Amino acid sequence: MRAIIRKTKSLQSPQRLLALTFAAAIAIGAALLATPAANADGRWHVGIDALFLSTSAVCVTGLDSIGIGASLSRFGLGVMLLLVELGGLGIMTVGTFFFIAMGRRLSRSEEDAVMTSLGEGRAGNVAAIIRSSLLFALAWEAAGAALLARSLHENYGLSGAEAVWQGAFMSVMAFCNAGFTIAAESMIPYAHDPALLGVLLVLMIAGGLGFVVHADLLAHVLRRKPRASRRISLHSHLVLVGTGVVLAVGTVAILALEWSGAFDGFTVLDKALGALFQTVTSRTTGFAAVQTTSLRTATTILVMGVMFVGAAPGSTGGGIKITTAVVLCATIRDMLRNRDCTELRARTVPRRVVVDAIAITLLSLAVVGSAVFALSLTEEGLGLAALPLVFEAVSAFTTTGLSLGATPLLSAAGKGFIILCMFVGRLGPVTLALSLSSRQAGPGRRYPEENVIVG
Repeated sequence: MRAIIRKTKSLQSPQRLLALTFAAAIAIGAALLATPAANADGRWHVGIDALFLSTSAVCVTGLDSIGIGASLSRFGLGVMLLLVELGGLGIMTVGTFFFIAMGRRLSRSEEDAVMTSLGEGRAGNVAAIIRSSLLFALAWEAAGAALLARSLHENYGLSGAEAVWQGAFMSVMAFCNAGFTIAAESMIPYAHDPALLGVLLVLMIAGGLGFVVHADLLAHVLRRKPRASRRISLHSHLVLVGTGVVLAVGTVAILALEWSGAFDGFTVLDKALGALFQTVTSRTTGFAAVQTTSLRTATTILVMGVMFVGAAPGSTGGGIKITTAVVLCATIRDMLRNRDCTELRARTVPRRVVVDAIAITLLSLAVVGSAVFALSLTEEGLGLAALPLVFEAVSAFTTTGLSLGATPLLSAAGKGFIILCMFVGRLGPVTLALSLSSRQAGPGRRYPEENVIVG
């Protein structure tokens, strides 16, 4: 009897609930995308591509194996939009909102799963947090959609209805950091439109910060905190500073590398905007203002680095997360200073956080490395170079969606590995590992210490 109870509790673990809800959404999305109503040719398309697109949408990746603008009907694009919205805002968050609206009480494991999906590490008023996060996200998307629709109607000649549809599609994809586009050329047609790209930049950055940071900033601005604690939390500080550093360094580096390359012929303003846009979109969105294949090898490697770092925890972006990278850098810095602990902003980072950061990074490298190894075997006969395969694996795991053109050329087996990469990347390797584990966390044993020589 006790074994059955333990098994039931393990099935209700927050990590397992998250994994199961994402898997269920992907399966339902794939079934809908395979129907004749979802495809422009009115036929059934049962195969790996429907599953690939559904996974890419739910995991807010943006990798496109068929060209959705030409291949899917308006209904199919609507399904993609809904899947991205669910994946970006959090399936647990949206589902819980409707459960609460119907008067259903949440179990403790369900509350934990919701807080985990939002990046909240502490307990709180779940209903209030969910309402605030959804309203916040929908407000950003509605404002972005209105501005984009106006620009598309006035500057690009789209009819009112079509401008509203495409503006809403672009706004959701930008805020959710998905990167799907109806146009096959992504954002290249708008590369010289600072107003439109500016709206997309704001949406991508806002979506990549996470609700926790926005709520902290709002409380700080409205001065809802006591005078003694009015400074923003360490988490928010690290997200904002880390994001600023990554964007600044990435923009300057890409601008220098591509000044006479991909940005050749651009005005100085367009070059600067293009470099910033490329850096921001590389943080896990996947839009492209220039052809990714036109970038230099050095720029491509830099972009992979930005992709791997990613956005903030609890945001719509992926990667190992900016806070993980900051904690790792601080740990290395303090180790070189011969310090026993990691310090940031006059605070000591808990040892558990440092261990988690190291584990997340190593597991992420292991997943990407395994994916590259698998793709090198499955795609060996297709003549694809090594760099596009590595780029594809990194892009999938970090849920970015940029590609060097390998996505449509992948075999069924290759697409299967990319699907796994996207799924693991969206959940996080540690979360997925815990969801598959049947053992529950406990105090465990503590053995005597003995030194080990490393390095």
